Amino acid sequence: MLIHLTPRIFGHRTAEPCSLIDLTCAELGLSLMGGTDLTARRPYLNKNYLVACRKVGQKAIQGVLIDTPKLVRDFTVVTRWNVEGSHIATHRVRYLVLDEEFDAVSDNMMLWHAIHGDERWKTRIPDLYLGIAHVAVQPRMDVKPRRERSDAVVYAFDEQGCVVERSETFLMHTIERERLHGHYCSNNERIPGIEAAFVAPGPADGVPAPDPQHRIWIFNPEEAADYPCTTEVEILLGGVGRVMYPDGMEQFVDDDAEPVHIYSPKLSKAELELFCEKNIAHYQAFHEAHEAQLAICERVPMTPFWEN
Repeated sequence: MLIHLTPRIFGHRTAEPCSLIDLTCAELGLSLMGGTDLTARRPYLNKNYLVACRKVGQKAIQGVLIDTPKLVRDFTVVTRWNVEGSHIATHRVRYLVLDEEFDAVSDNMMLWHAIHGDERWKTRIPDLYLGIAHVAVQPRMDVKPRRERSDAVVYAFDEQGCVVERSETFLMHTIERERLHGHYCSNNERIPGIEAAFVAPGPADGVPAPDPQHRIWIFNPEEAADYPCTTEVEILLGGVGRVMYPDGMEQFVDDDAEPVHIYSPKLSKAELELFCEKNIAHYQAFHEAHEAQLAICERVPMTPFWEN
């Protein structure tokens, strides 16, 4: 399987200088260092975007190509950037592959479109992203926070208000390999060639992939035919769970009510504190971002345990 990714950061090219530190993916067994394996260049007309690519030649290339021995349906890529020499900004993207029809994926949404009058190329855009501008969906790190499309993006800040982490989930359908290296679109010349692909060894034997800041439960067996992957449940403090299905559908589940679509077991206070202790900053931001949506759902957010 070929995986084409474009790890990138948006910041003013002179006033907010950035440099690439590293890129890691536990599920693929990848650990790539900036300055050795990777570099960062500006392949777009908007030169405020800095994009990671393989350190070879001088041409500004759009992202990296990864060759894996088998299809990977769920993986998380963590990219770290040095921002203005003052702090490190971490970009965490969880990629969910929605099907197994073809043997390539790309987070470059320009490669997903159908071509009018050419039956070879069907649209590969997930329903969740239909009608949404690419710039509002495609993963990116920001030097400064920007207004987002939804709660799908979570920022974390330091004491000075600088963005130190951005976490998001991105859905992708598989695509034909020919979209990467054929004459499908005009930007093919800046997509890395197959000879520049990194070969992913997969995770080391006996070393499980780390929990990517999520609590995973298995959904109701009677519902299993409707969804290709396990259901992801992010536990909100106060006993309310946010459920995001692989097809992008979301719902809120109250643990005190009879679950409709999932098993959502109640956590004891000790379990909840232990779970949140590992991801305290992430869940503080997550809790604040969801208060408005919880109000829409006519639920009153409860006081987080760290404020009691």
